[in-house]
Amino acid sequence: MNRVLSALLLVCLSNAAKTRLCANHFCTEPIYRASAVDDWENPRPGYLPIVKGADIIVFGVEGTFYDAESGGQRGFIPQDMAAISEILIEPTVEFNPYYKAEEEEEKPAAEVSDTEPGGQSADRPVSDEDEGSDHAEEERDLVEEEEDDSEGEAEMLAERLRAAEQERIDAQKQRFIEEQKELEELEAHIRKEEQKIEQERIEREKTAKEEKERLEREKAAEKEQKRIEREKAAKEHQERIDREKAAIKDNQERIEREKADKEEQERIEREKAAKEEQERIERERQEEETRKAEERRRAHEEKRKQDRLDSIAEKNRLANQKKEADFKAKKEAMQEQYRLKRENMQKEQRDREKAQQIPGRSHRRVEENAGQVAENFNDSHEGTCD
Repeated sequence: MNRVLSALLLVCLSNAAKTRLCANHFCTEPIYRASAVDDWENPRPGYLPIVKGADIIVFGVEGTFYDAESGGQRGFIPQDMAAISEILIEPTVEFNPYYKAEEEEEKPAAEVSDTEPGGQSADRPVSDEDEGSDHAEEERDLVEEEEDDSEGEAEMLAERLRAAEQERIDAQKQRFIEEQKELEELEAHIRKEEQKIEQERIEREKTAKEEKERLEREKAAEKEQKRIEREKAAKEHQERIDREKAAIKDNQERIEREKADKEEQERIEREKAAKEEQERIERERQEEETRKAEERRRAHEEKRKQDRLDSIAEKNRLANQKKEADFKAKKEAMQEQYRLKRENMQKEQRDREKAQQIPGRSHRRVEENAGQVAENFNDSHEGTCD
């Protein structure tokens, strides 16, 4: 609705100077992309306020001004306030709100929308020479009509303005459809806007139909009554403009509120994510402490087990040392006993030899006794080791 209002204002402002260059006869196709070099505004109707760095789409060039759109609004801005960043198409068509031929004025809006501006079929290309000749003929017809009947011209202007508005709405709808394909992340929002535009179009068609019926009824009225009605219509138009401005302001406030809500939601999500990250870190820390405690417990158990093994080994070592000492003492005692016994036997043998005087037999007996004692000693030693 804001764009429709801006288009009507631009059409009214362009009646005085018809030298605007655009991409088509209705200035509905963008020709440049630009950005604002500084803040600028003009309180007069039809001018577009801009802020520094804002994105701007230029639809036409008129003198030292651009017919531009920014922030959902459309109007005129000085050329030195916009820095061109991209040239979409060179403007070669002169803007003309009276472009449609007079015989096509009474056609329904649905039939007009099926053709290109100027009654040309969408399938047949139109040359610049044909467009220039048609434009010149229509300008001459317009001058004649203005001279013949100023009131008829006003009615014709109103009808052509509505046709131009309808054409611009159709182009705008097509552009919305293309933007919907390119910007999938905004698909839901675009569908909502299309539904809103469709509802507005239906309402405008209904309003246009009522206006046409009212104008037909007023044709039979007196000239003074027509003037009064036109003043009344102008007043209603101004009130509608005021309402649209209020709607624009409400829409901007709504957008700001939605932006603030979105930022708040993002902040809450960031805080939630930070909290979850902190909890995850705390869980990891606890798990790490549990793991370390389990490792310490295992190490302690391993140490205790090793200490028990070392203690058992030490006890076994001491027991073996004790056994070896006992065996050594027992061995020494037995050796001493054997030595004493051997000495006694040798002494007894000497005594017997002296008594019997049998040296040979005594010597063999002594050796036999010594061998028997050695065998007994070895048997005793083996039993002790076992």
